[in-house]
Amino acid sequence: MNVSPYIQKKLGWPMIIGAAFVVPTILWLTIHPVGDVVSSWTSLAYGLGRLFGIWGVCLYAINLVMSARWRWLEPWFGGLNRVYIAHHTTGGIALVLLLFHPVFLALQKLAISAFTAARFLLPGYSFATDLGLIALFGMVFLLFLTFYTKLPYEIWKFSHKFLGVFFGVSGLHILLIESGDMESSILLKAYVLAIMAAGAFAYTYRTLLPKIFCSNLRV
Repeated sequence: MNVSPYIQKKLGWPMIIGAAFVVPTILWLTIHPVGDVVSSWTSLAYGLGRLFGIWGVCLYAINLVMSARWRWLEPWFGGLNRVYIAHHTTGGIALVLLLFHPVFLALQKLAISAFTAARFLLPGYSFATDLGLIALFGMVFLLFLTFYTKLPYEIWKFSHKFLGVFFGVSGLHILLIESGDMESSILLKAYVLAIMAAGAFAYTYRTLLPKIFCSNLRV
């Protein structure tokens, strides 16, 4: 792409916003018209819960891509340091989005009963939701270590290896959950799986096979 360096370094965040929020939202709205989503507070809670989950996992995948420290990313943010800043920021935002995902789905279930809503947030509701809880709690714990503790570098580096593991568990959650969204839109399913595949490849590239790929890798 023939883009001037000045313009190119301004495009990193718009690309992230487009990939994590704009594109999946447009695809999701093709199967959930806005009028239906805002027709009641339960529909709105359901819609936001689903979107928070989709946004969160897409942003998490992008975060893994940035963690690979590919050199081609640097011009889009204006240098390696800005890639680090974007990586740190997207990790925090993804964490918040993923936390809101089950909370809003539980709010939707308040229309049934408070017991049903509370049970939804506890293990045992279903195998697919249990996987989601495992992925969520794992990511929350690891990101908490990142943002609020000062671990020795080697321990911090080792703990980050598990971010991809919980990301994989979240992928299984998405595939197994009976939400209807992925089944109703092949484009949405293909997009989410493609962006998750990019995140999984980046995780493998950086964490599992660094010696093989080290020629193009920042250390």
